[in-house]
Amino acid sequence: MISEELLNNYQKALQQKYNAVCFDIDGTLTEDNSTKIDSRVLPMLANMLKKHIPVVFITGRGETGLSDLLKDILYDLKSKYGVTEKQLQKMYALTNDGARIFMTSNGSKQLFNINEYISSKEELIKLDELNKKIITLLDSAILKGHCKITYSVDSNTNAIINIRILILNDSIEFNNEIIRIINSLIRDSQNPNLNLTIGMHNGKQVLQIGTATKNKAIQIAERMIGIPQNSMLRIGDCGDQFGNDYSMLNCPQGFSVEKTSGDFDKCFPVIEKGKIITGVNGTLSLLKKVKLLPTICLEHAKQNEYARTLLALEEENDTR
Repeated sequence: MISEELLNNYQKALQQKYNAVCFDIDGTLTEDNSTKIDSRVLPMLANMLKKHIPVVFITGRGETGLSDLLKDILYDLKSKYGVTEKQLQKMYALTNDGARIFMTSNGSKQLFNINEYISSKEELIKLDELNKKIITLLDSAILKGHCKITYSVDSNTNAIINIRILILNDSIEFNNEIIRIINSLIRDSQNPNLNLTIGMHNGKQVLQIGTATKNKAIQIAERMIGIPQNSMLRIGDCGDQFGNDYSMLNCPQGFSVEKTSGDFDKCFPVIEKGKIITGVNGTLSLLKKVKLLPTICLEHAKQNEYARTLLALEEENDTR
C-alpha cells in the first residue's frame, strides 16, 4: 500500500529540475540477475550526454568492473548513438563506493585517463590489517565453507580497496551473527573511516568493507563537476539502512529501484500507475519522468582545477 504522504513527496521529487545523474550500476542499470548493462539504458545515456548532462557512475565495482561497464556501453554509444569523444567526457566514475575517481581531461582521446585515490594510504593500510583478521576468522572451523571472500584491488599496486564477503548460508541468524562479528572487528580497528555495507548477489547476502561511502562520493562529484548535490538525481537499488546505496539515496533526490529506507520524504521507490517498479525497469521509468536540464556552464572541469581540489581533499584527510 502506497501512502498518500509518500506519493505526494514522490511527485514533488519528480518536479525538481536535475542537472546531473548519479547511477549505481549493478541492479540499477543491469539486466536481471546479470552484470551486463541492459541495452535499453544506452539511448537514455546517449541522450543525457548529448544534452551535456553529466553522468556519474557511483559503484561498489572496482577497476575491473568499471572496464566491464565500458565494454558494455562505449561501442554502441559512439557507433550506434553518435556520442562524440567530447560528449563522453561528461561521464565520471567513482569506484569502490567512492575510494577512487576516474575522469577524462580536456582534449584527451583516452577515456578516464585521470584516476586518483580519494581514500588515503593510511586508510588502505588499516583495511589490509583488518583483512588479515577477517581471513583468520573465516578460516575457523565454525565458519569455514560458509563464506567466500573476494577483493577489489589496484591493478598496479595490488593494494586492497574493498573486501567482499559472500555469505553462502541462508540462515538469517547466521547472517546476522556474521554481520555482528565483522562490525566488532571494524570497531576494534579504531578507524572511523572503515565501514560495512550490505548488498545482495544472486539471492545471497554480500558484505562489503571499505574506506569510503557513496555519500562521500556524492561530495566528490559535487566538487568535480560543479553541480550542487541537491541538483543531482541519484538512482540505486540498495537503499535500506545498511545497503551500500543508502548514504547516497538518503535525500529528497534519491530513488531506489529495489530496497528503500521506508521514509516518506526520501529514498523513494519508483511508482507507476500506483505500482512500485523495480530493477532496470524502474530506472528506465524514472528517467522518462524526471526533468533533466544542463547547467549554463557546459565546459568540463579543468585538470589543474581538479588537481587543486584533490589536494584540498587530501589535506582534509590528513587533518582528520
